[in-house]
Amino acid sequence: MRTFAGAVADDGRARLLGVARRMTSEAEVSGGAAPSTPPSVKLAVDEVASGLAVLRTARSCEVAIGLDGVVALVAARLDERASLAARLGVDAALGDAELLLAGYRRWSAALPGEVVGDFALVLWDPAERRLLCAVDPQGIGLLFTAELPTGGVAFASHPTPLRHLLGDELRLDTEILARYLCRLPTEPSRTSFVGLRRVAPGTTVAFQLRDGSPRRTVQRYWDLSSFPRLQLRSPEEYLEAYRSALERAVTRRIGGEGIVAIAQSGGLDSASILGLAARGGAGPRLRPIYVAPLEASCDESELVTQLEGHVGVPVLERRPAADLETLRRVGEAVGEPRYLDHFPIAWSVLEGARAAGATRLLTGLYGDLVSGSVPASAWLPSLLRAHAWATWWAELPRTSHWRMLRTALGSIRSLPTSEPLLRHRGGRLRSRWFGEVSCLSPSARRELGIDVAEEEFLIHVARGHRDVADYRARWLAASAPEETELLGRAAAVMGIEAAHPFGDRDLMAVSLSLPLALLRKNGLGRHPLRVAVTGTVPEGLRTWQRKILFTDFYRGMFARLIPELARLPLAEPLRPLLSSHRLEALVRKGSWSYPEGAHLWRCLAVNAWLWKHSPKEPPRPPR
Repeated sequence: MRTFAGAVADDGRARLLGVARRMTSEAEVSGGAAPSTPPSVKLAVDEVASGLAVLRTARSCEVAIGLDGVVALVAARLDERASLAARLGVDAALGDAELLLAGYRRWSAALPGEVVGDFALVLWDPAERRLLCAVDPQGIGLLFTAELPTGGVAFASHPTPLRHLLGDELRLDTEILARYLCRLPTEPSRTSFVGLRRVAPGTTVAFQLRDGSPRRTVQRYWDLSSFPRLQLRSPEEYLEAYRSALERAVTRRIGGEGIVAIAQSGGLDSASILGLAARGGAGPRLRPIYVAPLEASCDESELVTQLEGHVGVPVLERRPAADLETLRRVGEAVGEPRYLDHFPIAWSVLEGARAAGATRLLTGLYGDLVSGSVPASAWLPSLLRAHAWATWWAELPRTSHWRMLRTALGSIRSLPTSEPLLRHRGGRLRSRWFGEVSCLSPSARRELGIDVAEEEFLIHVARGHRDVADYRARWLAASAPEETELLGRAAAVMGIEAAHPFGDRDLMAVSLSLPLALLRKNGLGRHPLRVAVTGTVPEGLRTWQRKILFTDFYRGMFARLIPELARLPLAEPLRPLLSSHRLEALVRKGSWSYPEGAHLWRCLAVNAWLWKHSPKEPPRPPR
């Protein structure tokens, strides 16, 4: 387990001892079946400084205490350590916590903006009575905070310790719960519980603990504009910059020792990571894990077999576990009633990584930054500015007539008239995105503003984007962090660090700087990546034109899980939110489209999570 927690409060040590006993007791009752705390992991609670108590395991974080009493707790994978140490005038051999403690003395609260890598950082300054929490810009590091009723502050790298710490004082946030059920985006710092907040990527959260209750301030030290835009002279220089940054990103995350697992598929992103890592000499330490879907239409095993023979590294194959027990374990690992839609695959990969003895898991997340698959409303402004009409025209014959029609319609979407039209005629688009039936009660939709939120979300989608770089940057800010966060939580409780080479800061800066003409060539997206891995992956995979879409997998998961989940009556917290009549009608339908099925299974999965924590009635027999 890679989880740590702390509290700045008069009763902080006593509270954390209670958390440790509860987490240890749950592990003993489950016999190790629950992932939150394996019985072999020993939790220790120490009063490391005046007013600060910490709960941790041997591997969860590093702690350093300065002569002035300042304490640094760090869970990190730092890049450019030698450069950082040279700027600080200290030995590069210092541990992560000691190095960042020296950085705090130099830059104070501006320290996170000077660090490159994946990190979760907590600094306690007893003289200033200030607690500072920060995570890296991509949100690979995880931190959560909560203000205690006694006037103190608690923090943790996972929600579960804070849930145990607050106990009966913790309440569900019904607005966030409803937005999650309806597949609407939420504010990055909010969780499913009132008062339990996440430290958002690229921000610092400071608590001043003088004179009564803590005073919380949030400051953003990084945003999308922080990425420098490269201005190179030729396409060859851009492609070389991308190749060099990609190889460096993979090397950084492979490290020099230990077993490293890779979430493998037949796609180019994960294949590139395996190929580059094997070419760099890490082959004996690699454990690529492919989860073969139960649906034949989603099977990529043929491509995976080609890759295995080409790189000379055996690929471990597993089957997804789309059952209630897996759902329960994922819910416990995530720590709140939220799930990744592809949780059977993600969880099977994590179980395979743990069985292989891996301490790090690499994924292909963020590879879409160079896909070139963006709406025409994003392409057209870039084409006008970049004078790349020849490239666009050359691509048209390679696309289907349906795609050409979608391109034309996509450009129309960005016209100013689209917003009033959408407000009056947006019913079909709304049903396509959110489904035709909502299980939320009409009163809950009105009180929580769900109808307004859906309308504003669709208008945001229809408005278009300034250019391709703007689209990719907005996608990066809106979509990728949630998947990164939930996967990171589940990995942490299994003692695994999730890492994403395509999320490397240097590589992302290059990706967002690539000219439009380099994103696609010969009808294929990801052109910079395809050039970078020439000879590294099988040629058939490198030039493969189709990527498996997992819509069939989701439908299969719905068909297997929904009848089982529907056995449970509604838990008390969901009764004011959901209409039981609508829920039962949708369950009886028996066959669901992706938006309807996703909405329904989220409602039922959240109900199962809440039922475990507050059961009210015995389960009904299946109908």
